[in-house]
Amino acid sequence: MNEKRSISVNTISFNCTCSTANNFLRLLASETGGRYHRVQEDFDAEIFVHKLLSEGFNDSEYPHLPTFEGDDLRKLGAEITLARKFLQQARVW
Repeated sequence: MNEKRSISVNTISFNCTCSTANNFLRLLASETGGRYHRVQEDFDAEIFVHKLLSEGFNDSEYPHLPTFEGDDLRKLGAEITLARKFLQQARVW
């Protein structure tokens, strides 16, 4: 049905600890060209950004980023890690 219409389905997992349900949502989004989002319950973005900005980017590993499961946050986490790596390399140079 979806092959002719090319309908992408974006999915969101709210406070779900069931790995089967989360895998289904991830697969559904992937198979339809949509994006999978998962709410990070144990991560406070405001505290992370505050620590990052107040401590002057001195440590490339602190504050620690969790492993994100959602598509967008995973890409953002990879970008932050890469930016930290480049900043560390620039300091050495």
